[in-house]
Amino acid sequence: MTKILLIDVEKCTGCYSCVTTCSLVHEGVFSLNKSRIRLLKLEEKCLSIPLICEQCEESPCIEACPVNAIFRDSNGLVKINRDICTGCASCVQVCPYHGIRMIENKASICDLCNGDPACVRVCVPTKAIQFVDDTVENRRRKRELMSKKMDLFNKYFKDYEIV
Repeated sequence: MTKILLIDVEKCTGCYSCVTTCSLVHEGVFSLNKSRIRLLKLEEKCLSIPLICEQCEESPCIEACPVNAIFRDSNGLVKINRDICTGCASCVQVCPYHGIRMIENKASICDLCNGDPACVRVCVPTKAIQFVDDTVENRRRKRELMSKKMDLFNKYFKDYEIV
């Protein structure tokens, strides 16, 4: 059975464990700028919003890529071939969830750590990020959580420049 990520912003404490772990696993360094997860924080509201590829069903990033560097693999996951990515950032512009990062001038997204997401393993205290079976109920929950996340994003960060 395949699995999906659930990200609950109401549980996120903004500890950055997911962000730094992601950069270490993928880039070999602890770096907020090299992580495939971005964390937006609004301290006065106690709000933290992890921005990560949501593997959305529509995937406008695939259509926007002029060189076909973004594709669905045999498991149905959205992937980026960084070797052919030109760094045009067309995908970044169309991503409704702000889940694509430009790292060293190449588009980068969550690859679910080949089925064992490191961010999930370090999000122990609150379990704000979970990797769950891809069931009808969990898909419904994912849509709810994505909607809630984007409502909060649009309310508090709409004019924030995502880089």
